[in-house]
Amino acid sequence: SSTLDVVRRIASHGVRGWTQGASAAVARNVSNCFWFFGLYELLKNEAAVRRPDCTYSNRVLTGSVANVCCTLLSFPIDVIHYTLMAEPSDPAHRRYTGVVDCAKGTFARGGVRAFVAGLSPALARSALGGAVLVSVVEAVRARLSIPEDDVSSNHDRESREESASALGAPLREEGTGAP
Repeated sequence: SSTLDVVRRIASHGVRGWTQGASAAVARNVSNCFWFFGLYELLKNEAAVRRPDCTYSNRVLTGSVANVCCTLLSFPIDVIHYTLMAEPSDPAHRRYTGVVDCAKGTFARGGVRAFVAGLSPALARSALGGAVLVSVVEAVRARLSIPEDDVSSNHDRESREESASALGAPLREEGTGAP
């Protein structure tokens, strides 16, 4: 079968065919963004208080730790999401009717272990992903001169300088828009 055959089969079930598992994906993504950026800012501020010489590298490490924590929190939702997405497109052949039914069935089938199967590679991937995400966020902050209203703002210029030099971009002075 070809890609076009798969598209036709999914489309034959209407909108539901295209959105199968979407509610679990939305729950995971919303909670992950909330937890990631909250944890990152909390850890970054705590690091700045404890180590006034907090560097860009420390922030990247903090982003990795925050993302690993988020993965630990959201992994059970991911299991439900992927289980629902793997269900047949035809509602008559599905094992689960929705998120709650899938969670109950997954727990009945494998207990708590069913919700953490494959966690190790996900944690390794999330550590790297957190580092990349924070690098991008900090580089964008530096490029756009977005001030921080937190404890670490005293150290912000140094970090923005490091980020800007990593991008090869001039550092803009706060409030002026000029390099």
